[in-house]
Order: sequence, then structure tokens, then C-alpha cells
Amino acid sequence: GDEPDYITLSYVWGSYKQPTLTTANLALWSSAGALRQHIDLPQTNKDAIQVVQDIGMRFLWVDALCNIQDDKYELALQIQQMDRIYSRATLTIA
Repeated sequence: GDEPDYITLSYVWGSYKQPTLTTANLALWSSAGALRQHIDLPQTNKDAIQVVQDIGMRFLWVDALCNIQDDKYELALQIQQMDRIYSRATLTIA
């Protein structure tokens, strides 16, 4: 298809107050290299980014940063599509 190859990350958020995608920071998180600029990401996310780079892939799907967390309607739509998101991934890191 026309969709790029991507890797998904399946993980438990835990108690760490990690950055999330919101309507207010959508433009920031949508910019190229945004993940590399955030040192406050959980170590799990940083490790997944490194794996993506190490195997020569470009895209990593992380629910906290790919689903708009403060838009209840949009979030509900995304949650309904989680099976498609994960099943179409080249690889899932768990």
C-alpha cells in the first residue's frame, strides 16, 4: 500500500509522567525529529527509538505520542483502530 513501514511500541505507561500528544502540542510533536529533542521520554521509548534506528526503519508508533490524549472523540476513534495499527506494523516492540 501507500502507507510507510512502521514499528509499534506496546508498553505499560506506569507512574512516570511522560509527555503525551495533545491538541496544544500537536504541531510540535508532528515536526521532524521531535522525539530526538525530548530528553524527558521514558527509557522504554528511548530504547524503542534506538531499535528503530538500529534496524534502519524511520517510523515508530507510540500511543502516548500518536493518539491525541485530550480529544475524547479522536482518542475513542483511535482506540477502535488499535488492532489495525498493530496488525499493519512491520514489527511490534513489547
